[in-house]
Amino acid sequence: MSIGNRILLLTLLPSIGLAVMLTTYVLSDRANELQSRLLSKAEFTVNQLSAMAGLVEFTEDAQTLEKLARITLQAEGVTSVSFIDKNKRPIVSLGTSMQHDNLAEQQVVTASDRSIQVSAPVNDSQGRLMGWVQVIFSRADTVITGYRELIWSSLLISLSVLFALLLSHQTSKHISTSVLSYTNHIYDRMRTSSMALGNTHGGCTSDHT
Repeated sequence: MSIGNRILLLTLLPSIGLAVMLTTYVLSDRANELQSRLLSKAEFTVNQLSAMAGLVEFTEDAQTLEKLARITLQAEGVTSVSFIDKNKRPIVSLGTSMQHDNLAEQQVVTASDRSIQVSAPVNDSQGRLMGWVQVIFSRADTVITGYRELIWSSLLISLSVLFALLLSHQTSKHISTSVLSYTNHIYDRMRTSSMALGNTHGGCTSDHT
């Protein structure tokens, strides 16, 4: 790499570094936003199920609970739905298997690398505990979206860096050609002037003789 290319590359490095840092920040913020959105969706879904389950005969109307569970399973990202009585025995359990733990009198959220499990109590109209609802949400779509954005961002940065390098090479080549042409022009003028002076000096010597 020529000196000109190195100089131009050094001038581009701060911009390239800033672009990489900005892209990293945006991707990190986007990943946090996707996780927050998934968590909000999970909590809202479980709260809705808990409210609807509280309107039916919780331990006696398994058919209605099963309909609610099947409808919920059709939602994007939901992999498992369970309704559990106050003795912690499942009334309805559809989808992938789950451990019926982390049951409390308030909503409980358990997150892992692959899924988010949300449990919420089901109370009757008097506020008495009848059981719980548990739903598992897969994080696969969120992870895939994050990787897809990472790949596209990396590709965009790579293309930008490649374009910058090609532009610096072409610019350096053009500058080098212009400088060389100008140098040759100056050299030709100096040589012509020198030859003219030499001829003039030679003519003066002949006349003197």
